[in-house]
Amino acid sequence: MAEAFLNLSVSDRQEALNIAASQTGRPANLLEKDVWVVQALDVLFSSKFGSHLVFKGGTALSKVHRVIERFSEDVDVTYDIRELAPDETAKSMKELDVIPESRSQQSKLSDLVRERRLPEWIGSQVLPLLRERLSGYDDLKFSNESDTVIIEYPTVTSPSKYARPR
Repeated sequence: MAEAFLNLSVSDRQEALNIAASQTGRPANLLEKDVWVVQALDVLFSSKFGSHLVFKGGTALSKVHRVIERFSEDVDVTYDIRELAPDETAKSMKELDVIPESRSQQSKLSDLVRERRLPEWIGSQVLPLLRERLSGYDDLKFSNESDTVIIEYPTVTSPSKYARPR
């Protein structure tokens, strides 16, 4: 559905967002951002590594579980540490036990993943995938900051300081 919406002309997207905003009472810019969130999630979870991802945080609570009624500006996704650092997890974890034996091992593994493996994985797997699968949309800008991927999109609505088009 998000893909079909994003393939509409700018004026048709504006009209659709304005109609949806009037029917839902939600700001059009947040509805537009939600479309991009859904599209990015679809790309990630339909990828070869999608089965190793976990969608969590406020957006997941709202969008998937409908536990809360709010709009979250970001998307929190976790990747299975055993996939990011299989060599290290095999050394420090028993085959069926996913908890490191000591706090020291846990800290070393966590540091390795956050400081090295996760940024490497994002740069070599996630960003290229997003660039490729979203290449049909004009003027997207991709960047990453440590463990965060940022996609800036051209907005057809009036942006706000609260929810920038990214």
